[in-house]
Amino acid sequence: MVDFRRIFDITDVHIFEEETDPYLAVSRKLIEQPDMTMLFNTPQKIRLMGNVLRDRTIISRYFEIPESALLDFLQKAIDQPCEYDILQNGHVMENILDILPASNNPPDNPDKSGNSNTSTTSNHTTRGTQDTPSTSNTSNTSNTSNTSNTSNMSSISSTSAPITDMLPIPTYFPTDGGPYITSGIVSARWKDKVNISYHRIMITSPYAGTIRIVERDLHRMLSRAAEEGLSELPVAIIIGAPFSVLLAAAMSVDYSLDEFMIAS
Repeated sequence: MVDFRRIFDITDVHIFEEETDPYLAVSRKLIEQPDMTMLFNTPQKIRLMGNVLRDRTIISRYFEIPESALLDFLQKAIDQPCEYDILQNGHVMENILDILPASNNPPDNPDKSGNSNTSTTSNHTTRGTQDTPSTSNTSNTSNTSNTSNTSNMSSISSTSAPITDMLPIPTYFPTDGGPYITSGIVSARWKDKVNISYHRIMITSPYAGTIRIVERDLHRMLSRAAEEGLSELPVAIIIGAPFSVLLAAAMSVDYSLDEFMIAS
């Protein structure tokens, strides 16, 4: 699986050496130059990248194929999914943030929408960029609209610091209800079914976030788990995944398909 950092080989990246505040400043710069990939240093000492998958040219360069062949390339991945190995060790496992369990810190700002298709997620352990599937009760939180964590974290840990003190999660507009993870991939497992998909997550308390789940595969998995008396589903929030995973998670495919196999 090609490393996410290969973005530096296929396009120009504007690097902001001075720290940029995730509250409004990051989104303002991304909106001002939508055709430029940007890398931000942040007060949390974790770097943030935005405007990454901004056009077909970037995606085609990443996979080293002509732009005219991109659609056929993606269709072949759907039609011919490949098995993958689940690794117990990897570089991602070296970057660990321990976050106080939400059981000790219940959300003080539950979902405001009143929508029943919501779920509150809590972070027990946060890991950095991930390029292997994960189905543990962990959350890989970090950022944004086509923004990804490119941290070089090494054995950072905390047992009480709020999520936004440790991770640069942007607030995009003054009217937003809070910081949002907007390009985080939710990886979930229910029995033999694995699903990866995008869901916006609003940070609603120092140790928890609220996710809206529409009636697609993840909702179906949650419903089936609930029918068997389970109120929780093992999930991970993946930030900064390789392009193959980012694209596979955005595809609308049959429920029987494992998007990780498409990415492989």
